[in-house]
Amino acid sequence: MPGVSARGLSHEERRQLAVNLTRVLARYRPILDAYIIAQENRVVAFFSLALLLAPLVETLILLDRLLCLQEQGFYAELLPIFSPELSPRNLVLVATKSPLGEAFSLLETEDS
Repeated sequence: MPGVSARGLSHEERRQLAVNLTRVLARYRPILDAYIIAQENRVVAFFSLALLLAPLVETLILLDRLLCLQEQGFYAELLPIFSPELSPRNLVLVATKSPLGEAFSLLETEDS
């Protein structure tokens, strides 16, 4: 029943649709399993590459944002907020309209 929507079908019609779908999947299951196994090495390679490149891409995005803010006239820096041993995602992008030293001194006086 290709192209049939379950909306507007009775309970019995939906049940029969599910039974038919289950039969089709059971018939093609060995073919699907063989395809999945054949693609497993490609999937592992793809995700391994993604895991290796993710920190580089994230750093490039942070640097691009930093440069964009600086081009707009903001004072911006990437600062580590905790040890990179805890997480490699330890950088925070701080941007202010006044020099960062002044902004940090204002924050310290507000905390006191």
